[in-house]
Amino acid sequence: MYILKDLYNLIKISICKLFYQRTCCFKYNVTGLIYSIWTNWEFFKHIWIIVKWIMIVLQILFGTFVLGPCINNNVIIADQLRDAALTDLVFLENIRMTQIWGTVQTFLLLVVIVISI
Repeated sequence: MYILKDLYNLIKISICKLFYQRTCCFKYNVTGLIYSIWTNWEFFKHIWIIVKWIMIVLQILFGTFVLGPCINNNVIIADQLRDAALTDLVFLENIRMTQIWGTVQTFLLLVVIVISI
């Protein structure tokens, strides 16, 4: 009985988190689009705005559909296996993927900041 309750709570949290992430990403993109259309910066006037927009959208998609599932799977594995998760190959591979691509994501965000300055 407790397993079903825990599973229900995990699914509920995952759905809420996914909805929140997608809603926030959509709002940020709409805000950026509005700023680029109705201000002096425009969208196609400067190439750095287009590059920045493309980089941010790709990072959002990559974080949502590649890194997100790795992290969510590790939460499930850690909850099920507890200490034994540290020897699970899928768990360790997800950690490796998160470390590598999380570092790449951070570097690309710094590039976006440099482009913006």
